[in-house]
Amino acid sequence: MPGWRGIYCKGEHISDAMRLRTGLVASTRKGGESLRELENLKALEELEARRKLYEAGDKLALFEALVICAYFQAVMPEWMADVLIESERRYECGDVACIGDMFGKPTESKAQRKAAARYREIEGDVLHLLRQWRTRGGTFNAEECFDQIKDDLGCGRRDVQKIYEKHRSTLLKIEKKGPDADLASVFVKIEAGHLFPRRSGRPVF
Repeated sequence: MPGWRGIYCKGEHISDAMRLRTGLVASTRKGGESLRELENLKALEELEARRKLYEAGDKLALFEALVICAYFQAVMPEWMADVLIESERRYECGDVACIGDMFGKPTESKAQRKAAARYREIEGDVLHLLRQWRTRGGTFNAEECFDQIKDDLGCGRRDVQKIYEKHRSTLLKIEKKGPDADLASVFVKIEAGHLFPRRSGRPVF
C-alpha cells in the first residue's frame, strides 16, 4: 500500500522531510480541526480509493481496506461489510474453493514482493550515501561508487544502480563540494508510523 505506508522525501535537513506531518499540524492551527480529524479524513480518502479499485476488479483492494481499518481502528464501511458477508455465504455454499479467493491473487510473485521489500528497506540509505559521494566530489559509476555503497550496506550493486537510475535527475543536480562538504542534506524515508501512528485501545463496542 505505497499510497500511505511509505513516502520518500528529500530536503536540506531531516526535519524538512516531515513536511507532510507538519502540514497537518499547521492546518489544525489554521482551521481549528484536530490532528485526529485530519488523520480521519486521510483514512476515509484511502478507503474510498480502495472501494473504487475493488469495484474496478482489484480484489486485493479489499485486503488493503481491512488493513487500513485495523491501522486506524476504524469501523469498516458498509461496502466492505457487504462484500465480506457475501463472500462468507459463497464460501459456505461451496461456490468458492477457499476463503482467500475473496482477496484475489497477488499481481506479483513471492520473489518479486521480497525484492520490492528489500528495495524499499535500503532506498533511503542508498540515497543518503549517493549524496555523500556526490558532495565529496565523486562521480557516479559502477566500479567505484556503486561497489562502495553495496559493500557498506551489504546489498547488491544492481539494487544501488536501480535506485540511482530512479533518482538520477535529482542526484545530478547536487553540487560537488569536495571532501569537507557540509553533509546536512539527506534523503529520509517516512513510514506510516511517523505520519499516522497506529491507533489502539478502542473498545469493540
